[in-house]
Amino acid sequence: MKKPLSHILLITDMDDTLLRTDKTVSRENLDALEEFRALGGKFTIATGRSIPSYLPYHQSLHPDCAVVLNNGAVLYRPDRDEILWNSILPASAKEYVTQAVQEFDSLGVEILLGKEIFIPKMNQQICDHMEHEHLVHTVVPVEQIPDEWYKVLYAMEPDELPGLCSFLEHQGHSDVTYVTSSSCYCEMLPKNTSKGDSLKILLELEQLQNHKVYAVGDYYNDIHLLEAADVAAAVDNAPDDVKAYADFVVASNNEHGIAQVVKRIMEKEL
Repeated sequence: MKKPLSHILLITDMDDTLLRTDKTVSRENLDALEEFRALGGKFTIATGRSIPSYLPYHQSLHPDCAVVLNNGAVLYRPDRDEILWNSILPASAKEYVTQAVQEFDSLGVEILLGKEIFIPKMNQQICDHMEHEHLVHTVVPVEQIPDEWYKVLYAMEPDELPGLCSFLEHQGHSDVTYVTSSSCYCEMLPKNTSKGDSLKILLELEQLQNHKVYAVGDYYNDIHLLEAADVAAAVDNAPDDVKAYADFVVASNNEHGIAQVVKRIMEKEL
């Protein structure tokens, strides 16, 4: 017998959306997702996190299909430890990183390749990121980092980040995409790469084209995801100009917003 929500895919951002500020998932959100699944709904993740940063959450989240990682540069099946699809930065990304490091003394840089994290420039934000998530990484000059970069993460103090974003915007780097993913992170992605673009590829690869997609996010790197979904939700801690892309707004990430999304789906779809 077909379950009543078997035509629904729920895809959500992790940090500051599904995860609380302390980087945990509330019991209320987990219980709601289990209830959603019991009714046939499918659930997955779209995050800026890399494979090693996502994996500690896999056993508690156990998504039903591929997850979108690196802000859209990777589609990964954690149950099979398999990258289904990925997008690669151009060779010019090395020059762009070198320019940025020379321009900003306080800049920190992470470069992500598959399951590996390389750090050509450490600062306090990058150090905190590595320590808080217990991420294995290699500190090495840009020229010694292997090719096939998935993304570059720039990190600065929040009051300094707008200056970096302005600098990057005026460099004319037409072969890459820049997006802010938090108050202290700006990311370089392959051109035309976003969570929304990868959602479309995910639906095709996982044969979910006939599913109605609900998406949830909180920040500017989620806008394309919200636009690509059939129904978009934002958590209350999102900036107002991100909320403008949502069909409805739920409680904050610290107040079990995902559980409210599930409740809304049940009210509308059952």
